[in-house]
Amino acid sequence: MRRATLWLMEIFRVSQRRACRVLAQPRNTTRYTSQIRLDEPPLMARMIQLACMYGRYGYRRIGAMLRWEG
Repeated sequence: MRRATLWLMEIFRVSQRRACRVLAQPRNTTRYTSQIRLDEPPLMARMIQLACMYGRYGYRRIGAMLRWEG
């Protein structure tokens, strides 16, 4: 949605507030920038490793296994 807002702002020369109102989108959504935590890549790698080892386990069981590991 951020691209649509920027496109409206650029093409029609309107403010961010007006572009968001046309799209029925909160302005916080447009301003949001995602942040990747430092511990996420190793956690994802371990999660994929466990999922490969235990193919029939779901995300809840894998999450529990990760919590057991610490």
